[in-house]
Amino acid sequence: MKIKIVSLVRSLFTGACAALFVTQLLAADSPREHLSLDANWKFHLGDNWPNALHLDKAGASGGPASEKFNDTAWRSLDLPHDWAIELPFDRTSDTSHGFKPVGPGFPKNSVGWYRRTFDLPAEDSGKRIWLQFDGVFRDATVWVNGWLVKRHEGGYYPFREDITDIAHFGGQNTVTVKVDASKFEGWFYEGAGIYRHVWLDKTAPVAIAPDGIFVHTEFNDNVPEGPASICIETRILNPPTNSRAMKITHKLIAPNGNGIAETLPNFEPLPPPALYAKPVSKSQEDFRQMIVLRPNLRVEHTPGVPFRLPRMPRYQMPKMDFIGGFSPPMETQADIELWSPESPKLYKLITTVEVDGKIVDRKETEFGIRTFAFDVTNGFLLNGKHYELYGTCNHQDMAGVGAALPDALQNFRVAKLKEFGCNAYRTSHNPPTPELLDACDHLGMIVMDESRLLGSDEENLRKWESQIRRDRNHASVGIWSVANEEFSVQSTPQAGNVARTMQNLVKQLDPTRPVTYAAPQGDTFDGINGVIEVRGWNYNVGRQMESYHAKHPTQPEVGTEQASTVTTRGIYKDDAQRGYVSAYDARGTQTAERWWSYFADRPWLSGGFV
Repeated sequence: MKIKIVSLVRSLFTGACAALFVTQLLAADSPREHLSLDANWKFHLGDNWPNALHLDKAGASGGPASEKFNDTAWRSLDLPHDWAIELPFDRTSDTSHGFKPVGPGFPKNSVGWYRRTFDLPAEDSGKRIWLQFDGVFRDATVWVNGWLVKRHEGGYYPFREDITDIAHFGGQNTVTVKVDASKFEGWFYEGAGIYRHVWLDKTAPVAIAPDGIFVHTEFNDNVPEGPASICIETRILNPPTNSRAMKITHKLIAPNGNGIAETLPNFEPLPPPALYAKPVSKSQEDFRQMIVLRPNLRVEHTPGVPFRLPRMPRYQMPKMDFIGGFSPPMETQADIELWSPESPKLYKLITTVEVDGKIVDRKETEFGIRTFAFDVTNGFLLNGKHYELYGTCNHQDMAGVGAALPDALQNFRVAKLKEFGCNAYRTSHNPPTPELLDACDHLGMIVMDESRLLGSDEENLRKWESQIRRDRNHASVGIWSVANEEFSVQSTPQAGNVARTMQNLVKQLDPTRPVTYAAPQGDTFDGINGVIEVRGWNYNVGRQMESYHAKHPTQPEVGTEQASTVTTRGIYKDDAQRGYVSAYDARGTQTAERWWSYFADRPWLSGGFV
């Protein structure tokens, strides 16, 4: 099989006069720095400074938010950190949150403060500086050098902020984070604190946007036979005052480490003073496209079709988002190595950005060549063939460390599940940490990537979009889930509208994967079930499934959550004194034996998750 590189580039500028073209990759290290800020934090439990936040003037917040605050008496620790797991058990606290005295009713234990300093050398002046949090439970208020930079609500989504303007170059910088875990978000153990990684990113002014690369594979009829088209989209950030020629190159690396292809279309820039973009097309084999992108101008263009950009006053120009297709596609004779749980082969895409002959950014993106789909008769399809899902629904915490898992435990968990015979992992019921997806990519595990909450309001869609953009390059992510068990609204027309909007956003950002909803319902086609691409089944086995399948023969189905049994592994007799529960499949909402014996005879149900 051949691999065909379809060099689709999507470049997002914050405003620039720039020429876009592709050239050969130069061997050089990227000036991008991705630095961990996990070490050397100071921590204080308790809200001794409830009025620290001042909104009247910039940089006026007091207490720990002030640069001059003395935190020497605070506890020293490294991230990730979950202070809830450190609290003593309390019988009066919430059962589903592990009997830990945090959240509603425990205000003294529900607010924590973190502080850290870091230095920026003077030579970093002129770079763009980003502060990124992978996850904080639950609400975070962030100050940098006394400036309020972020107020983030929600315990499972990443957030970042460009802190370039307020950074001290050639000096010390102070980050302060107030974490408020007073409100529960789930009905399971959630922890409290900065429980995922924190990063400092340094880039050139012209750089690949955060989560700005999307690489996916296309085959005819979504079956991996014949040539594979590797489709690439790249988003570039460029400051409004910048006006320089830019080159973007993509290089493909095979699982064995050998370079097998580069994007080498023939692009030439128009000189900067040009007022119009004038593509020149000769033939499909010899295509030249000359484009100058004026500040804040939007252009959509199909290769080979002449167009001319209209003049307009600068103040009328909208944000520019250039979408260009490079032609012809490049082909290589390299054999395709498909990704699967049994053979998790990963390719690498190296994207290089060059400005005025100098490499300003370089980023590596791992991905897999494979196809995911659902068929109404044969259920889940991996690489065009029926593939039974033996999945588990997993919360993110683990005994002893709570929600603050070291990266090695992500690999340990996935490896153990594979030993048990599992091939699929549902991130119940929230976006996962990136390191979990890395483990699933490399060890081989198909992931159902789930949103925390159903919602089409601006904030929820922003979070949903950030989750999709962050996770869509992972080979392991096989299906998106818009929500889980929205009991009070799931059957309403409004919930159907919301689910449709969330599903449409998936298809806009990632047309390669199906979408589901984990529905605790029977033979009902209203609300969410009536609009969702793949019907999900929670805790329902038997005649209602048969009836639903007969009534809706064009809708694929999957067991999103089928058994919930309570056991103590290796113990085969109940012991109330020690808290042991027999490991026999006898106690729970629905036993594994009952649901699996039913699903095994019906491939259209695709297998499922327990």
